[in-house]
Amino acid sequence: MNFYPVIGDHDWWKQLQRGLSVNTVTGSIETVYAMSPPNSAGEPTDNYQSYFSGLGLPVGAPGDGSNGESACIRYYDRVLAGGLIHLFVLSNDPNEVALGTLETAAFQPGAAELNLSSPQITWFRKALSNSTATWNIVAMHEPPYTNSDYHHGGDGHAPTQYFQLVDLVAASVGVTVDLVLAGHVHSYERLQGVDTSGGLTTYIVNGAGGAPESFAKFLLQTNPDMQPPAVSPVQVSGYYGYQLATATSSTLTLQFYGSQDPANCLGATPPSPWTLFDSVMIVKPDTTLTVSEINAGSCIGLVAQGTTTIQTAGTASTLSLNLFGPGRVIVSGGGTLSFKNPVAPSPSPTKGASAEPYAFYPILPSLYTGTIAAGSGTTIDFYGETIGADS
Repeated sequence: MNFYPVIGDHDWWKQLQRGLSVNTVTGSIETVYAMSPPNSAGEPTDNYQSYFSGLGLPVGAPGDGSNGESACIRYYDRVLAGGLIHLFVLSNDPNEVALGTLETAAFQPGAAELNLSSPQITWFRKALSNSTATWNIVAMHEPPYTNSDYHHGGDGHAPTQYFQLVDLVAASVGVTVDLVLAGHVHSYERLQGVDTSGGLTTYIVNGAGGAPESFAKFLLQTNPDMQPPAVSPVQVSGYYGYQLATATSSTLTLQFYGSQDPANCLGATPPSPWTLFDSVMIVKPDTTLTVSEINAGSCIGLVAQGTTTIQTAGTASTLSLNLFGPGRVIVSGGGTLSFKNPVAPSPSPTKGASAEPYAFYPILPSLYTGTIAAGSGTTIDFYGETIGADS
């Protein structure tokens, strides 16, 4: 198993500026920061590099590559799965401004555009432009977008707006970023159509691996009168969980499994089960899939990046999922294909339920920005709207 660390706020020394003791202990876990206080020469001790040097990560000085610099240990890339996946790890902690790899961390209009010329993002643009992988995935610690209630409060943990730039970088080099992964928010959320990519890029926020503090809640839990955000088709709080990714040359399937007590610390009988809360399939252009292939992944979301053909084999079939993306979907093979909205696993509190556990699936067929068409002898029931071959 390979590990690819992503630097975040937990890796920077903040005790001194907060006026806390150097030997802060949270519960039974001593807080050890990778970027430690300055030494006698006034230079920060970079434990991050020594901690992770054994993983074979680059240890060069940060730069944008213009002077021959390679990536540094705080932002780097890796080609995985025999060239199928290109992973780009970025550092969006505000401390990068002081270190000179970002221009600004200010939460102000235009902050993302200012960072486009920073050394780190200049490096990212060059690395992305050279990618020949099928799937380009970006990982960062703090999410550029989130509907977490805690991270919209007055605690300085708003969405990392100065990093709402992945779509801008991708457009500038003509390369699609298929997925952006983030943590920091201790819950799970998937976002679609949230940037200017036209729905090409899927964003997943998954900080459900565990934390000393409680789970993050979502705005819908604490604001029952608000409308469900159109860009957030899945929100899960109160469950520890993990992400599973399966990549082929034409599809990338992402699944999130959650459990309230995965180690059975409470000694429940039977133990808390693992539940599949989310499964989304991202589909490359000019791909043909069967209904059974989509249902085999228990998909509740399908992202059509380009023309996707779904074969029905002449049967009456159902896909219980939300459709996303800008691509054209063609249903052929005869018979009838019904698109229905997914149903959240139980327990599934209604909007405004502040108690955990919480899983909410807004009804979002309107997020699909592409077109859908039926082949000869085929009928589509598209969330209640009938579409025939002559439609």
